[in-house]
Amino acid sequence: PPPHPSTMVSSSAASDVYKRQGLLAAFLLAIAPLHVRYAQEARMYSMLAFFSILSLYLFWRAVRVRSGCWWALFAAATALNLYTHQFAFLSLGVTALFGLWLLVDGRARPQFPFRTWHFLAALAGICLSYLPMASFFLEGLTSEEGLGGSGPPAYGELTWSLASFSSAFRLFGGANDVGLPLYAGLCALALVMLAVQQRTLLQHRTADPQPDSALHIRTSRALALLALWMVLPLVIVLSIPTGPGVRIRYLLFLLPVFLLLVAYALDLVILWAGSWLSGIHRSTTSPSSLQVPLTIAALGILFVISLPSLASYYAETKQNWRDATWMVQSSADAGDVLFVSRGHHRTGVLFYAQQWTQGENPLTEENIRILPKNPTEDLLPPNHNQAWLIVPLEEEYLPAGELDSMLRPH
Repeated sequence: PPPHPSTMVSSSAASDVYKRQGLLAAFLLAIAPLHVRYAQEARMYSMLAFFSILSLYLFWRAVRVRSGCWWALFAAATALNLYTHQFAFLSLGVTALFGLWLLVDGRARPQFPFRTWHFLAALAGICLSYLPMASFFLEGLTSEEGLGGSGPPAYGELTWSLASFSSAFRLFGGANDVGLPLYAGLCALALVMLAVQQRTLLQHRTADPQPDSALHIRTSRALALLALWMVLPLVIVLSIPTGPGVRIRYLLFLLPVFLLLVAYALDLVILWAGSWLSGIHRSTTSPSSLQVPLTIAALGILFVISLPSLASYYAETKQNWRDATWMVQSSADAGDVLFVSRGHHRTGVLFYAQQWTQGENPLTEENIRILPKNPTEDLLPPNHNQAWLIVPLEEEYLPAGELDSMLRPH
């Protein structure tokens, strides 16, 4: 979109503004506690964010030209994204829906001259590349942890409530109550100013209105794509049952776009502050000379807001599944059952159990089991007086808690 709310600038000046806003967004991403946490986890979340944003970028390049090269790159990035995490279907759904809209949008079609068959071939290629994974995908959807499953609510889980959104999206800012209104306010300001710019483009037509109209169409569709990217995945995941619940980390791919909007608004605030201060000290300062110190000050404030959450993360003791598994192995009798609460927990415990070197291994694939959500019979095997349970969170097994009450009769 145009870099300033009321004036049109040259393409080179706009490029400088875009670069500045991109660097601001990159810095905000680098200090975002949610991103820092999952960029250092050996999990799929940061890779999901990377391939999703790469896919979005390649898609936008593809719809602007009549070249099949960008569509091939888009298909490759999207296929890799689908193999990374099932939630990648959400980002694919956004781009596919937007592409179909452009095909029937006669007003915007001249500004997006991509070939229809390139778009359809890319979607077909993505589907064909995912066929080897299709059976596992369906198995995951129908499993106990898939669609229709249930689980205890957790911090960061999304539901249709203001409290849920505020607790989840506070993690998108400084992960605290100070950062939440600041980041949310900047994002809202960005949306308002972008809408104002669209109106300005319509009102200030030049003698040759065609370029102005083309710019308005391109920017309005870009805004629609960003809005669709932020809104559609949320609506989908909150409208269908999704197993143990949707944690905000599953939607980490929304974070870069969210912070890009925040960076856009932050850049405007810095420009306005520079103009205001230069008006006070008209004889000695100019807005451009104030831009660097104001930017440093603004980013410093945002870093200080995120600092407590970052310090808290680095002070955490990570869950030690290896030692927990080995502790059970050192005390378990042959045939004892070990229960865990999730399928991926079972995978981790089995991995460490196979590394046991202190004698006979009492834990095998047969006796490492997933705890039933509603036990209806005794969980102990015949002729055994003990079973084992490993869960990652203390709150799940506190005396008189939900899990304790469920297991005690058995």
